[in-house]
Amino acid sequence: TNLLSLNASIEAEKAGEFGKSFSVIAREIRRLADLITHAASDIQKITGEIITAVSTSQDGVRTFSQEIKTSVEEIDKVNQQLSHLIAETNALKL
Repeated sequence: TNLLSLNASIEAEKAGEFGKSFSVIAREIRRLADLITHAASDIQKITGEIITAVSTSQDGVRTFSQEIKTSVEEIDKVNQQLSHLIAETNALKL
């Protein structure tokens, strides 16, 4: 788009007085090129923010998953201890 704008400006200059209306088109093409540049920059920034957010979310899910695994292991240990206590209590009753 930048090249198109530059080419339109050159052609408008070559045409002299007759190129004035074409010069308006060249300016609008240049404005469009600037808008595209800014939009591309914004898209790149937003994409970077999304990638960071996804990465942070993945880390959070990994941490949460590990905490769940640890909790399940601790519950299993408590369950084994309770089973052992129940078995000992039942043995004392006899």
